[in-house]
Amino acid sequence: MEPCSLRERPLRPQHVGVPPQNAADYAFIQHIAKALAPTTGRAAVLLPHGVLDRLSEADVRARMVESGLVEAVIGMAPGLFYNSGMEAVVLVLRSLKTKERQGKVLSSTRKTSTSGFRLSLS
Repeated sequence: MEPCSLRERPLRPQHVGVPPQNAADYAFIQHIAKALAPTTGRAAVLLPHGVLDRLSEADVRARMVESGLVEAVIGMAPGLFYNSGMEAVVLVLRSLKTKERQGKVLSSTRKTSTSGFRLSLS
């Protein structure tokens, strides 16, 4: 199998730009979006919270929201994962939103403590 570059191979309409080379999070998200079923596809992607703040990816992030691909952004409390204090975010993608959801993104953050409740990735 030959390696593929986002610059060489156009994606479906979810393709919203090539992210900076040093930050592959949005390339990963677009790869997931490409795999969604055209009318019923949904995905939830767990990412570090920092992906929402990087200036170098602001254009890609804005186009992703404007395209209607992002249905929700859910901020998770720090300390949710065992042995890590990192804050996380769940990005919910949907290939085709209903009419009443078009142009809208649900945003939810949670800054409360998670003592006694941790997820283990092992």
